[in-house]
Amino acid sequence: MKGGTRMTGVCKFCGQTSVIDAPEGTSQERAAELATMQCNCKDALNYQRRISSEKQAEDYVEQWSSEKTERMDALKAIIRAISHRELKKATVKFGNITITISDSNGEIKIKKTYTDSEEDTF
Repeated sequence: MKGGTRMTGVCKFCGQTSVIDAPEGTSQERAAELATMQCNCKDALNYQRRISSEKQAEDYVEQWSSEKTERMDALKAIIRAISHRELKKATVKFGNITITISDSNGEIKIKKTYTDSEEDTF
């Protein structure tokens, strides 16, 4: 393996060891993450689905704007917190857009609601 090394990683859930190909300087914590992403135990498979859902949700919100903004960073932080089960649901409002991000049976659900209203005073 060019520029890398073979390491032993341990699944975070079942403790199964795996030999993984990793870049030079990879920490044992990162090796455990890589091993977990390759493991087939039930908890690892659920974790893999959560991480995949997190990545897809982050990619989805990145499509809303080509610019990296504090709003985008905030939405990604919410996505990560929901993916890692630190939050169940969060709602944020930016102008006339309300965005609700929630856990839906292990998947991340994003709902955007646009509010347009007109008011005239005479």
